[in-house]
Amino acid sequence: MNEDGVDMDVGLRFGAICQSARLLVLSFFSLTLLAACAKSDSRKVETFRKTTAQCASTAVAKQYVVRWKDGTTVVYKDTSEEKLLKEVIEPNESEIDVAEQDQKVRLSPPAQSLLDSDSDVLRSQAFANDTTNWGQDKIEASSPSTLGYSGKDVIVAVIDSGVQRNHPQLKNRMYINPGESGLDSQGRDKATNGIDDDGNGLIDDVSGYDFADESGVVNDGSGHGTHVSGVIAADSSAGTIRGLAQGAKILPLD
Repeated sequence: MNEDGVDMDVGLRFGAICQSARLLVLSFFSLTLLAACAKSDSRKVETFRKTTAQCASTAVAKQYVVRWKDGTTVVYKDTSEEKLLKEVIEPNESEIDVAEQDQKVRLSPPAQSLLDSDSDVLRSQAFANDTTNWGQDKIEASSPSTLGYSGKDVIVAVIDSGVQRNHPQLKNRMYINPGESGLDSQGRDKATNGIDDDGNGLIDDVSGYDFADESGVVNDGSGHGTHVSGVIAADSSAGTIRGLAQGAKILPLD
């Protein structure tokens, strides 16, 4: 709890609940896509799968995923296929389940009719059960405000398709990284100066980060991440959707 008696973990719990089902589906989809984009290599190393021609455009250059038999998954970056085979796969083949080139996974964009208004973006994933409290009802959670919780001082990382950061009900709910905001020593905006001002290894991550494209611009091409963020923290004073923890801040990660 913070000094006001607010449960500091409430926003994170809501974020975890909202995300759990979606992450399970996306994880299954990601593994299925990787399997579909790979074929067994003709070499003796049976655990290595070559990327098929149809998936070459979505393959991540010099990046491979190795799933070990003990259940762990490791991503090897900045390496070649030959180096991976020689240094990782061949010496440990009996301990590896499968290895293949990494693939970018994107959610398909929603129908344009679902993006006709800002509120629809937050509400669209509900489809048949289209009410202002759909998210709250779906996870069977009573409004935390009735229990004295607001999510104040809580940062919720939304690992999804990105977030429409200028959405009227979310623009004041976005987390701002103090190390990447303001002006640098040369008078440039830290959010767009192309420099890792806070030294965390990410450039211009002023409000989240897109790890797939290695960019501080986390746009939402699907609408799903914006919808999930609305369930968590939508500002009810700026629209019809009421977030569960309206005092929380959203940190979009893609």
